[in-house]
Amino acid sequence: MSRISSAHMLEILVPLVHDSCPIASILVLCRQRVDCQDRPHGVGPCTLTDCKPTRDLRIKSMKMAASQLHRFLFFSLCFVAAGCSGSKTATVTGTVNYDGKPLPRGRITFYGDKNASSTADIEDGQYEAKKVPAGTAIKVTIATEYLKADVSMTGSGGPKERLRLLLEQTAVMKKEGKTIPAEFDEQVKELKKQEKRVEEQTKGYRPVDVKVTQADTTPLIFSITPGSQTLDPIELKKADPPTKPQR
Repeated sequence: MSRISSAHMLEILVPLVHDSCPIASILVLCRQRVDCQDRPHGVGPCTLTDCKPTRDLRIKSMKMAASQLHRFLFFSLCFVAAGCSGSKTATVTGTVNYDGKPLPRGRITFYGDKNASSTADIEDGQYEAKKVPAGTAIKVTIATEYLKADVSMTGSGGPKERLRLLLEQTAVMKKEGKTIPAEFDEQVKELKKQEKRVEEQTKGYRPVDVKVTQADTTPLIFSITPGSQTLDPIELKKADPPTKPQR
């Protein structure tokens, strides 16, 4: 077998080293140039002619290495920045039961650090809260009392009571043979619409324990991790309505 000179070996290895590590190729080429300078011109496998293309190749390799290094640093910084500023929120789904049955309506709120929070509506026991703050001790509250605020409309001054009074007044006027004002009919229609709307809004009302309605007293605390997560069912028991309005 013929012996391969070091210069020829470098010609084979340089492209391979350059592809895998451009900085390593610079070291190889620099070492090759030192070997060339240590020999008299025309002596050994390295000649002046050999050294000139080596210098050109070294310069070219240095430029390519610098370009690749810049790209590497750029993407590294982007990766680090993305990791540092990555999303720390979650999309949380789950169910809320009331006395063993799905809670018809309500609102669920997740409280994290630095006043971060996320609220979602509960419909037929189901909810999906987005941008929920992540953490190991996220407090959860359930609100239903806001529905009861609409129930008061059926009391004194509410549409149901006003409708009853208007119909009684209309009956008296008819009995006395008086003309019924045209606006009475419009008022009756409007009050009936309001009454129906109130009934639809309040039929899902269920009183819950006042402790569950406040972040300072709620016993509902969960560990939330970034991403998508489904919580275990939340079980609420029937309780008397809170004595003061919820904030």
